[in-house]
Order: sequence, then C-alpha cells, then structure tokens
Amino acid sequence: MMPPFHQERIAALVSTMREITEKEVLSWPVGQPIKLLDRAYTLTLEIMVRVVFGVDDPHRAAALSRALRQVSDIGLKDILVWIRPGLGKVWPWRNVVRNLEHADELIYAEIARRRRDPTGPPAATRCPCCWRTSPATRSCGTR
Repeated sequence: MMPPFHQERIAALVSTMREITEKEVLSWPVGQPIKLLDRAYTLTLEIMVRVVFGVDDPHRAAALSRALRQVSDIGLKDILVWIRPGLGKVWPWRNVVRNLEHADELIYAEIARRRRDPTGPPAATRCPCCWRTSPATRSCGTR
C-alpha cells in the first residue's frame, strides 16, 4: 500500500486537477465576458469534492458541492454562531447550523462509503472522461 503522499499518488492528483481545470476552461464562452470569481469558485469546489473528498459519483459530487457552497457562502453575522453556539437555535443562525449539519452528513456518508470499500480505486486515479459521461459516450472505452 502506498502512503498518501507518495510521488505517484500526487502525480495522479495533479493530473486529475489539471484535467478538471482544462475541462472547466474549455467550457467558457469565447469572446464573451465571464465572472471569473464564480468560475474559479466552482472549479475549486469540484477539485475539493473529487480530489480531496474522493467523491466518484456525479450526483453525490453535485450534492456535496452545493452543500459546501452553502456552508462557505456565509456573512460576517453568520460567523457569530461559531463564537456563540447557542445562537444556532434561533433564526437566522439556525440555517447556518442546518447547512453545516447537511454538509457533515454528506461528508460522513462518503467516509463510510470509502470504509465499506477500501479496495476501490481512489477517484483521482480514474479516467477523467468517466467523470461526467455515460458509459456509451466514454472515449476510453470503459463501461
């Protein structure tokens, strides 16, 4: 078993991050302005979900991305719930707590899934064309 930061493992992660980034950039319209911050944010979340959390199912990945976006899209007043946890019982902080709990549920479900199948290949080492395509349209021939 290779250690998590073995050179080959890191190379696979870098390759996956590059492929995710290239796919994102290729989706940008040519000759039209884009909101780069929004696109970079989306890209960062996708890399986190696929590479850091290792989510290999597109539907679960989308759900976790949405949950993480809700958790990270907070204002200054929302941070008060971390300083004063009792505020989590009242509006508007109750929503902040719900969003955190929902993200936690998805992350812990993914951890449990990985523990049930520790021999499965990590998401970052799978073929990039398999990520968002159906088996019939994969260019690598994987079914």
